[in-house]
Amino acid sequence: MQAYIQPFQALTDQYLYVYTNIDQTLDNVTKTLEIFSTTKTLDSKIRSGSQGDMEAYLTNVDSILDALTFISQNVSTIKNADKIHAQLKVLKQLALVECETSFSSLLAKNSHPLDPSKIPSPLPDKLDLVPVEDKQVVKALVERIEKLQSSRYVNSFVQNRAKFLLGTLRKLNLESLLAPSQTVTYTKGSHPFLHLISLFVKLLQHEKELVEEVWAGDRYNGFKSVVEGSLDLFVETIDSFVKQKRSLERTFGSFPLLDLFQHFSSTFPLFQKALTKEKGLLEDVRDALDKLGRGCRQALQDFQEDLQKYVVRLPEDGTVHELSSNTISFLKSVVDYKEVVEILLSTS
Repeated sequence: MQAYIQPFQALTDQYLYVYTNIDQTLDNVTKTLEIFSTTKTLDSKIRSGSQGDMEAYLTNVDSILDALTFISQNVSTIKNADKIHAQLKVLKQLALVECETSFSSLLAKNSHPLDPSKIPSPLPDKLDLVPVEDKQVVKALVERIEKLQSSRYVNSFVQNRAKFLLGTLRKLNLESLLAPSQTVTYTKGSHPFLHLISLFVKLLQHEKELVEEVWAGDRYNGFKSVVEGSLDLFVETIDSFVKQKRSLERTFGSFPLLDLFQHFSSTFPLFQKALTKEKGLLEDVRDALDKLGRGCRQALQDFQEDLQKYVVRLPEDGTVHELSSNTISFLKSVVDYKEVVEILLSTS
């Protein structure tokens, strides 16, 4: 029985093989005809650019990539494949230029420096600086640009976002933060540098989230490249602030420093969270905080040395000497920083 059936089974397998080949061939012919017929349409659409409809344009880009893949896999069996392949490669290059240009333009539109004076205080828990719809387009463009085998957009991203951060810091008018106080007393929480610290750490968090969202992770180490310049400026400004308060405001310069140290210490965990994968940058911030702490301790020591240096005989007519008045004001103000002073003195 088996010997009787085997010839029929072999014949059936042969017919199935032939049928499958015919079916695949017909599918390939149909696909080839579709590519030839749509290439002209794609040519005009790609050359015309997105014209405000990026979603439709990216769909056309996908069609080009699919067609290129199919032609490359079947180049030996398709007549005039070389010609259509060359035409599709030209369209691919044009699409890449359009996608890169659109990416840079959209990024530049959303990278204008902020005006810190228009940002309310206290700051919101999270800054949303790039509209959701723009983020979605940026992500879609990144996906297509990488499929088009280019990574030039990474530099564009880094340059735009780095310029955004630096520009925002500079709009805070850092020189004014370093200007000597025109008043003898200082009101706790009043120095604009406190707002700078709060805003800057929020900006770092925002840039980290943006990088991770655009690239579904930070495989290009873009976050470090975006923030390192502004972090350098931030650290330098703190260093200058400490030196200025000690040299020009020896009597009451301690209080802005103590205020800044207290606020910086409380926000440091946010810096740690934002810079958790950037150990070198985090160490720079930690060093700035430590330097600020040393500046506070030295400023307190400066005041003590001034007391010992300028002690004079009290006026016999009962007039309150300026040194006595300043000392009383200093001791009244330092009470507001009792906990911070205790921490600083315990770690000296």
